[in-house]
Amino acid sequence: MKTHKLQVNEPYEFSGPEGKREFIVEGVGVIKGPNLNNWGKEFYLVNIPMPFELEGELVKQFICSPRYEGDTLEMIINSECRVGIARVKEGSLFNFSNSVDRDKVVYCAIGSIKQNT
Repeated sequence: MKTHKLQVNEPYEFSGPEGKREFIVEGVGVIKGPNLNNWGKEFYLVNIPMPFELEGELVKQFICSPRYEGDTLEMIINSECRVGIARVKEGSLFNFSNSVDRDKVVYCAIGSIKQNT
């Protein structure tokens, strides 16, 4: 399993595990989008080894998508990329064989992800 450093840049008041804005996540794999307008076709699913509370819910997973046109999932997985980040709602967990259910995720942040070396 690949590990990555995820850094949240916006919102400025974001507080992740142990109050940090940069933390380690574990790559699960690529997950299909919900096949709806304004949604990506695929996302990168990551587990959060140290779940934390955000907006009154325990966050255990994020889905990440490239933030800018021309950026790719390959960049997210294997190098470095600016990303849009959505949290998977408490009580839901995805795996790489799922597709994203838009009712089970909440867009929450903009940041960057890079391989943890």
